[in-house]
Amino acid sequence: MMQPAISAAPTNMKPSRWGRNTPVLTNWRMTNGGGTTWNLVNAGAPLAAAVPFYGPLPSNPAGLATTKTAVLAIYAEQDTRITATAPQMEEQLKKAGVPEQIMVVSGVNHAFHNDTGARYAPEAAQKAWVATIEWFRKYLV
Repeated sequence: MMQPAISAAPTNMKPSRWGRNTPVLTNWRMTNGGGTTWNLVNAGAPLAAAVPFYGPLPSNPAGLATTKTAVLAIYAEQDTRITATAPQMEEQLKKAGVPEQIMVVSGVNHAFHNDTGARYAPEAAQKAWVATIEWFRKYLV
């Protein structure tokens, strides 16, 4: 089982598009990683960009309306419980006026990116990973 990994690199500050130095934060988990990422964005963590994979809506998503984080949210079409919350997230992000994109990957279920699980879908995972890297290149580099 993968352990949570949250790291802040204050010595690796990068000027963000909003004129402040932003620590480079990473969050990767096979379980709850998307929810944790959404909670960080919602809480106002100083993130230049975030890519939550199939994360549920925070219990009180009001912080999303004031975030400064560019968000690409990746969802699985068949994961209807979580994917159904995407419109509320998008609504809040639009209020913030930040770059945002909701990507729903067709024909896959929750955990399609987990190459150790039964739901792993290599082609969909590759597509989502390329989108993730492109998002980070656009908003972090």
